[in-house]
Amino acid sequence: MQYLMEKMSSSDAPPMCFDMLKTITDDFSENMKIGIGGYGEVYKGLLNGEEIAVKKLFPIHGIDDEALENEFRNLKKVRHKNVIRMIGYCYEISCRDVEYKGQLIWSQVIERALCFEYMKGGSLAKHISDDSCIHDWRTTYKIITGTCEGLHHLHKGGERKLFHLDLKLENVLLDEELVPKIGDFGLPQLFGSSYTHQISFMRRTIGFMPQEYRDSRGVSPKTDVFSLGVIIFHMMAGKKGYDDYWDARHRPNFSPKIQQEFIESVQEYWKTNMQTSQGYRWDRTDLLGVTTCIQLAMQCVEDERDKRPYVREIMGELKELDSKMEQMLKEDPKPPIHKLGVLDNGEVIAVKKLYNQPELVEAGFKNELLNLMRAQHQNIIRLVGYCYEIRDKVVEYQGRFVVADEQEIALCLEYMQGGTLEELLSDELISWEARYRIIKGICQGLKHLHTGSKDPIYHLDLKPANILLDKDLIPKIGDFGLSRLLGSMGTFVTKTNSGTRIYMPPEYTYGLQISSKFDVFSLGIIIIQVIAGAEGYYNFKCVYKSPKEFVEHVTGNWSSRVQANAMSTEALLEVQKCIEMALRCVEDDRAKRPSITEIVEELNMT
Repeated sequence: MQYLMEKMSSSDAPPMCFDMLKTITDDFSENMKIGIGGYGEVYKGLLNGEEIAVKKLFPIHGIDDEALENEFRNLKKVRHKNVIRMIGYCYEISCRDVEYKGQLIWSQVIERALCFEYMKGGSLAKHISDDSCIHDWRTTYKIITGTCEGLHHLHKGGERKLFHLDLKLENVLLDEELVPKIGDFGLPQLFGSSYTHQISFMRRTIGFMPQEYRDSRGVSPKTDVFSLGVIIFHMMAGKKGYDDYWDARHRPNFSPKIQQEFIESVQEYWKTNMQTSQGYRWDRTDLLGVTTCIQLAMQCVEDERDKRPYVREIMGELKELDSKMEQMLKEDPKPPIHKLGVLDNGEVIAVKKLYNQPELVEAGFKNELLNLMRAQHQNIIRLVGYCYEIRDKVVEYQGRFVVADEQEIALCLEYMQGGTLEELLSDELISWEARYRIIKGICQGLKHLHTGSKDPIYHLDLKPANILLDKDLIPKIGDFGLSRLLGSMGTFVTKTNSGTRIYMPPEYTYGLQISSKFDVFSLGIIIIQVIAGAEGYYNFKCVYKSPKEFVEHVTGNWSSRVQANAMSTEALLEVQKCIEMALRCVEDDRAKRPSITEIVEELNMT
């Protein structure tokens, strides 16, 4: 790694011996070949223990030297995390016997090759299905933004602007962490101040080229923008989706309504796709991201060049999008994604990989680990194990490649087959008995956190997404990412305003004050939602004039089930008691809220 890092950090890519390249590629064998392009074949090689890609250029007369010089000069000047980095080159002239018209003659032979960092993820084309990118939305968006950043770096240039002119799925490569990097600069020209030129060479992938190039071979920055739009389209809707849109776009009856219907179909596809992922919560940030990206792709593939945005304008929209999504997630953070795994003993577990936040993650990990180890209860998620590793990784820093520490942190938890309580709230078929058992289980779990040890554990992010259910719908409280271990002091002021805003009490929203009554407020909203549906708390605050009117409405809805013999009159009394207790939990004045011990005692009396 150190050798490769030094090569990549060098201001000039060094020359390499052709015999050495033959050795590390097994004499350019078919087994080592990983691709072929318009100017040459690409092989994998092992250089001082590190994998590299060797592009052996074709011996085509008339364009070889121009192609080599063009690609070498371009790549040597480009340094960006989303652009393939050259680590060396070969240009050797030798004399040897070659066959010519059936005879061996002594001839001069020129060998040319370029050496690049090796991308283990292969080309983006391998990651596209008929419908879309094969990865989840978060990864797909990362690939889209990374590709845009790489192209923006090429276009803004240094002394000269650099246009790719052969941007396609095969020329966007992914590393082992699926970070995209633009490669294959076999066709670009180094432009001066003029933005439009006629180029003399026509070896293009036509499907990724705009109409003005097909008609007259005129190129400009908008040529790459069109290609970028096609790439984004393939990632969002697959080749079929792009072809369908292209056909519809060129029909006489195309209209904004048809365009909007296509956008909505892409939104629905990604929503359905992501909702099948265990533990992933599709929300308005995802919807905004999908909508913005497909709209950008549509703008990029406009027939009229002047209607397409510049890459700098695309980057501006993406930065604005990121800012909006960041603000949304501050108000309502996503729960970490849980991946399933199987231990050697056959036990299925959920693996919670913590997000990479260097300023918070280590402290947060240790905090959650201590909490989970201390909290042993039937209504608390059980910790099975954990992972905390630090490894070396080559990263770009201030124009140079350096070795940095990378943390890998994860918690291994018992797997809950019933999913989250959030997913259950809209299911009207769940009986009152099951709902009441869920309410009591959550309360018992929270009581254990508050009173089960010398120092109380406050959750501070209690919400339906953080309450998991087993196959029998027994609730267990999880996700202690925001909890704090408190000493004897009952209330303190925290400096971080994180968590989900709707479940936060007013004293925290306006004064950042925390006590045991914080979790009680969150619990009250959850109980209301379990009894009156996901919109129950909103209806209580915005629709009904008084708590009494809201209680009458909720009990009235449940009494219809009594009349239908779907539940007993005793159960209706439980409904009333629980909804009245929940309303006391969401009092603005925290002194009027009951403690969790009082809540559990009251439930045990019903």
